Amino acid sequence: MDQTADETNLSDMITANKTARPDYLKNKSALRFLLVGATLDRLPALDGELQVVKIETLWECLQNAAFAFDCVMLALHEPNEMLALCRQLRAHPEAGELPIIAFVSDSEVASDAIRAGASDFCFVANAATELPARIRLCLLNHQQAQRIAWQLDEQRREIAISHLLMEKVVDALPVSLYVVDRDLRIVAWNRNREVGGQGIERQQVIGRSVLEVFSKMPRQRLKRDFEQTFETGELLRFEQESTADGDTRHWFISKIPMRLNDDSSDVTHVITVGEEITDQKKMNAAIIHAEKLAGLGRLASGVVHEINNPLATIAACTEALQQRLDELALLSEESREDFSEYLKLVNDEAFRCKGITNSLLEFSRHRESEKIPHEINDLIKQTLRLIKHHPKLKRLQLMVELRDGLPKIKANEGQIKQVFLAIVTNACDAVDENAGQVRICTDLFKVKGQEFIGAEFTDNGVGIAPELQAKIFEPFVTTKPFGQGTGLGLAVCYGIVSDHGGKIEVVSQVGQGTTMRVLLPLT
Repeated sequence: MDQTADETNLSDMITANKTARPDYLKNKSALRFLLVGATLDRLPALDGELQVVKIETLWECLQNAAFAFDCVMLALHEPNEMLALCRQLRAHPEAGELPIIAFVSDSEVASDAIRAGASDFCFVANAATELPARIRLCLLNHQQAQRIAWQLDEQRREIAISHLLMEKVVDALPVSLYVVDRDLRIVAWNRNREVGGQGIERQQVIGRSVLEVFSKMPRQRLKRDFEQTFETGELLRFEQESTADGDTRHWFISKIPMRLNDDSSDVTHVITVGEEITDQKKMNAAIIHAEKLAGLGRLASGVVHEINNPLATIAACTEALQQRLDELALLSEESREDFSEYLKLVNDEAFRCKGITNSLLEFSRHRESEKIPHEINDLIKQTLRLIKHHPKLKRLQLMVELRDGLPKIKANEGQIKQVFLAIVTNACDAVDENAGQVRICTDLFKVKGQEFIGAEFTDNGVGIAPELQAKIFEPFVTTKPFGQGTGLGLAVCYGIVSDHGGKIEVVSQVGQGTTMRVLLPLT
């Protein structure tokens, strides 16, 4: 369907709908009457112009544009001939809507004339007295009928305009939208669903089963999503991947219940809205990776110190071995034990350096968000090993209480460790160097009837001001002094935990400390 043509039609309909209501008798200087047949005896004087014609010249007279009639009167002696002419006039394009008055001799003919299409009748015997009133009544009735017809046309135009306007609004939405009924048949399909590599024209899908149209999607899951929305009447939202055109694309799908009858609780239709979030997912991944790199920069000084210690041990052991090379032939038992101890230290410290660098490389490597079962306690321990070089962590009191036997969580290892690392680092930065305390514990938590596996991080630091607590998960909002924080750490954490289907809760009081709780669903 051509969009320009649609816009033109809609514009024309709106313009036509503003046309003034017709008034049949308004501005009429004189009425014009056409009498078919012979002039009646005792025909009263009419307030207007009268033209008398025979049947043979009737149609020619009607086609004369110079003489537009307001009323046609039939005065034929033969009733059947008059009834036939009445039907012909009603079928004629030029006279089909004209008021028609039939002169009749009795009531039976009058009934037949009305059924044949006459607007009114007048008895021949009473023509001299009744005709002016009959004509006036006929014209008024005709005018009223025209007004009613105009009102109906106006209502039809308004309904058509509303329908077209609604189609325009739905087609203009930057989302893919379609509607199915309870039989899972598609009843609406917007223009955005017609374009793109996966687009299908509207004419090809209206009236077809949605399971047939989306045949490449898992049939049972598609059917289950619709049935769930119909049965529960609740909004259903989820993310979905598509690889139909060769590239992986991400969509945010909403199944919206709709009720045609507001008084009924039964869902009659389900609106499906699909919003593409591929670029947003890529942007989020880029922000997460950028925050990882920023975290690596903050870790650099401690890492250098941590690596230098084992390297110094290696250098000292190597020097001691060099000094004893000259005494190799005269080695005593004690010297042999020293050599064995030194070599073991060299080996251990070298692997220690390798472990530190491998941890950093593993943390900084960009990976897709693959989620597999993990023990949350293991992720906590690995994070603490990664951050144990933090200067404050060595001086403050660290309490770790990990509950045994917790179920596993389905998570991306690197991302969850990034969340824990950011929260522990923030806790260390918030506490006093000499009296600081950080407590880390894991446990089962229940929120609104749903069970989560949680990691709780509590510090006795400066706390967060109430006006900032509602904003700490927003990008570029930070409680740290200028130049010491980007304000992206907790925003990234919030995005990661939300992507895992979890929640982050924060409780804080200024001067008393902060508790951050990361809640993740069970596998």
